[in-house]
Amino acid sequence: PVHGGSGLVDVLLQHPQVRRLDMQAVAELGVHSKGEAWAEAFWRWYWVQAARVPAVRLPEPPGSAEHCFDNLQVLRVQDAKGYGATGLTLTLAERRRALRHAGPILAEGLAACGVLLVGDEVDCPKADSADAVARAVAWAAHASQERAPAARLVPSSVSDAACVSDAAWRAVLEQISRAQVPEAVDAGRCLPAFRRWGSGLGLPDKKLFPLGASSSMRAALGGVRLDALDEDDGIVVELLRRLGVEELSLEEVAREALQQTKRIELVAQLLRENLGHVLRGVQVFPVEGGEALLAPEECVLWDAERDFPVMSRRIRLPADEACLSGLQSKLRELGVRDAMDLQDALEIARRAEAEENIKLGLQLLKRMGNHPQAKELCSSDELRSVRWLPARGPPTAAGATGAAEGNSRNKPMGPFLV
Repeated sequence: PVHGGSGLVDVLLQHPQVRRLDMQAVAELGVHSKGEAWAEAFWRWYWVQAARVPAVRLPEPPGSAEHCFDNLQVLRVQDAKGYGATGLTLTLAERRRALRHAGPILAEGLAACGVLLVGDEVDCPKADSADAVARAVAWAAHASQERAPAARLVPSSVSDAACVSDAAWRAVLEQISRAQVPEAVDAGRCLPAFRRWGSGLGLPDKKLFPLGASSSMRAALGGVRLDALDEDDGIVVELLRRLGVEELSLEEVAREALQQTKRIELVAQLLRENLGHVLRGVQVFPVEGGEALLAPEECVLWDAERDFPVMSRRIRLPADEACLSGLQSKLRELGVRDAMDLQDALEIARRAEAEENIKLGLQLLKRMGNHPQAKELCSSDELRSVRWLPARGPPTAAGATGAAEGNSRNKPMGPFLV
């Protein structure tokens, strides 16, 4: 090939083995050339010619059109730290996944994604362009299984995720989240850079923890294991929506949490978050009767029936009594009672009988006199079968006394009546 346009050049060009060094000649002759010296020579020639002949310039964005230089092996790859060439020189067709001017943290993440890092002499997009990063990562992910092993800079991002710092993954994610091109969706799907509930990063293959959850709710869920993403950065959340990631509801979170823990602090927070309905039928409340937990509809409020020192189904306040403070009305909506029911009355009556405790029997008799369901309780065959009424007691409960008198005829007299 010859340069110039002098008379000598015109004469030389008449020879069948002599041709002008134009872009077509470089494309045809350069396809057989290899090595760093050839790559350096190409780029020196390229920048001079590109300034004169616009057709010489490689297409933007990379891969958007075919170019006669695509098969030239002049793409010199740097390592993730940007220190010179790695000895790997690829064809310009790989320019679709090449970037330059990446900082060290971003470069680490890009290299883990299979993106090629190149020097300033190469005509490639800069890594400070969010759209360019999204295109490069998406192409690297798409073609990773098609490229020969020698064409890869590092293993795929998924298999090599443990070797890459969280900061590097997040740097790539920040760029992709800002990108407006469609390739951002493809790039995001393969990026193990999204925060998981609890700790760690991973792929966007889970639902998202509720964005509207309060800080108090988050604190109450401490120690609960959730299979969910946990992002609150606006641009990252928007990317997740573009990826089709759904958001968990607080109710879903609450039900999962109750499978793992029954801590009263969590129960109280669910009530404050108007999620009390998830507690129905779930045994979550500690009571005075021991270690067993009861469902709300089985319980009596902690400040109810205080004339009786012990009721096995009365809620036992935690050490932090303020935990349930102000929640009585919400508990009543769930069926927690202000007054004893038949089962509570039977428990007290049987205790009075077993202990021959006249005082306790009198207390129960008095309570029956002003109980809203006194008639129903006193007509219970179960309660009638227990010897809990004192043989002589004040006629404070007409129904209860009548029941006692009516059923004492067939029983021997003693300190208690049936």
